[in-house]
Amino acid sequence: MEKALADLNDGLAAYYPFNGNSNDESGNGNNGIVYGANLTDGILGNVNSAYEFDGIDDYIDLGNDDSINLNGDFTLSVWAKVDEPPGGVYPVQAFIGKMGPSGAGQDNQFLIEISDSRGLSGMTFEYNSIGRITVNDFTWPANIWAHVVLTYEATTTAARFYFQGELLKEEIFNNSPFTCDIPVALGATPSDSGKRYLMGCLDEVRIYNRTLSESEIQELYENNADIDEDGINNKEDNCPEISNPGQEDQDGDGIGDICDNCQDVYNSDQADTYGDEYGDACEELYECQAEKASLETDLTECQSDLSNCQIDLEEANATIALQAASLAECSLGIEEIKRLLETPVGQRSSEWICQESEESLCAALNAIIEILLLPPGKAISNNTPHGKRNSN
Repeated sequence: MEKALADLNDGLAAYYPFNGNSNDESGNGNNGIVYGANLTDGILGNVNSAYEFDGIDDYIDLGNDDSINLNGDFTLSVWAKVDEPPGGVYPVQAFIGKMGPSGAGQDNQFLIEISDSRGLSGMTFEYNSIGRITVNDFTWPANIWAHVVLTYEATTTAARFYFQGELLKEEIFNNSPFTCDIPVALGATPSDSGKRYLMGCLDEVRIYNRTLSESEIQELYENNADIDEDGINNKEDNCPEISNPGQEDQDGDGIGDICDNCQDVYNSDQADTYGDEYGDACEELYECQAEKASLETDLTECQSDLSNCQIDLEEANATIALQAASLAECSLGIEEIKRLLETPVGQRSSEWICQESEESLCAALNAIIEILLLPPGKAISNNTPHGKRNSN
């Protein structure tokens, strides 16, 4: 089992968080001298917390203090964002190096560079004879922040490259590191004829005089990683792979809404049995909602049927009322006829007129009453008005 993590400040020979300047915040005083590079936004979007290099003549000189003249165990850690991948006028670009002209007794002590022919490479330990660890067929991602670490372990002469916290390659060297008078530089190798000027940005540069463990390197990566570049560290981001600076999380399950497979129901495990991108918690909710919707539809149809029944009932009641009125009026008409029949012919009179019953019934009743009101031997006229009627 790997030993417990040491303090990441332990063995720190130089540290450049670039908080508005190029000062060394390790306490060792290896402050950088800036040549042309400009402050810019850093890994997490903080203003003036990184340096941008133009690929032409920009670099930062860190000096040649004994604390960074490494000849034993060491670790180099760099965050970089490359504007233009190596190629064309930028075939080789250096992130950090301590490198002089080949064959002049001032060859590389250490170097991390990217190249169009060698991918990610670095470290040569003796002049006139190059020892190099190279990750071939490696393309540095353009325009995003990425983390690279190079470690060396003197007892085993093992060199290791890490990218985004993961080991890329390990190699055992026959050579040993040596000291030289060349200054350490960021963004170029100005003492070498090749220069290797970087077109891009650097941030959070660390130089250790010890070999960091894999766990420590992973921690260094996680402390600053922001894959989606929303200004929130991956460890704190509730959706680290999709930009969501607002960190919206309406169900409070720790998973950002933009990543949550069930935004409405707490489901921190994100279980998805059917693999349909709808969390199991929401499957249950959606089934419940579908059942509710079906019941609501049934209720609406039932209410509509009830309403129609009420309308039918009202129409039936109206018809019954009309028929009852007609029946009552018909009864009155018959009573009037009976009264007239009981009255001598010459004394008959009536003001009753049928109005409420059906037209044919009213016509019959009125006609009978008209006949009964006629004097003996007189025929009824079709134009006899209905109204107050007296026999003559």
